[in-house]
Amino acid sequence: MGDAATLHVRYNFAGGVQTGTPVRVAGIQVGKVRKITFLGGDPSVDEHVDLTIDISKKALDSVRKDSNFYVNMAGIIGERYIEISTGSKSAPQLTDGDVVRGVDPPRLDQLISQGYAVAGEVLDFVERNKPKAQKIIDTIVMFMESMGADDPENVSKMFKALVHLIPALDKELPPVLRSSRPVLRQMRPIMGELQPLLADARELLGDENLPLLLDQLVTTLNQANGTLGRADLMLDNLAFVDENWVRHFLQSEGVRAYVGFGTPVIPKGSRPVPPPPLQLLERQPALDGNGQELEPHAPNDPYFQEPLPEPTLPEPTPETAEMAPAAPAQ
Repeated sequence: MGDAATLHVRYNFAGGVQTGTPVRVAGIQVGKVRKITFLGGDPSVDEHVDLTIDISKKALDSVRKDSNFYVNMAGIIGERYIEISTGSKSAPQLTDGDVVRGVDPPRLDQLISQGYAVAGEVLDFVERNKPKAQKIIDTIVMFMESMGADDPENVSKMFKALVHLIPALDKELPPVLRSSRPVLRQMRPIMGELQPLLADARELLGDENLPLLLDQLVTTLNQANGTLGRADLMLDNLAFVDENWVRHFLQSEGVRAYVGFGTPVIPKGSRPVPPPPLQLLERQPALDGNGQELEPHAPNDPYFQEPLPEPTLPEPTPETAEMAPAAPAQ
């Protein structure tokens, strides 16, 4: 055919196509199938059937590399034909003698057999669960009848409320969902950062160590609470001590310039040095809070009920005598 071009279309299943089957482009017949070749014995190809079709060169201008080759059927039981879809203008044009891959048609026999299998499984399921389904239906009927017998108007109001509620939900829910999406997007990275922290804390503490650590924490807090309580008591006691009381106590006792009775401990190899003589300050009169002199042993003073003994120096011993420094030469 001088005004026709030849194309080779390959299928794994031709679906009833035979020699002379019409070829259409955009629903218009432009050629026919000239030859059918079986390729099952050729290991170099994956397809099983090669259809040699002749179409007019004018129609070939609309057939591109991205065109599809379908095996269609005119009506339910009509004849078969090859339908070629027009490709995009940006795709290259097919030329005479090109080989293309067609779209395998659905196998009606397989669809029917699979439909029978599915229908059989559905029937088996219904037969197995028929008693349960009947029980559920009876329960629903009894429930509806009891509600209708008790208060038929209430049932009617309930259904009317549902009818009005559904449009309201359809109107209000989409904005709520849209507004919650940014929050959810912000929560995702935060949750992603919390996961490793929780994993590290779980690994550090452990399920067995966590109760022990909590017990230790409670014990420490209790101890700290007791310490604070004792500190409060000390502060309450110190609140009664003022400057006059301290002056009274020091004036009554005297200020010792040196306190050291007995034999001091001398490091080995060191020259012993005797302590200096005891020096006492003169007693000063005790004053009360108003600056008045108190009696030496006032009955209202709980700190000085007994006379104060005068301090005395200890008698020298041979050890302390040896420690005394030599008298200077005259």
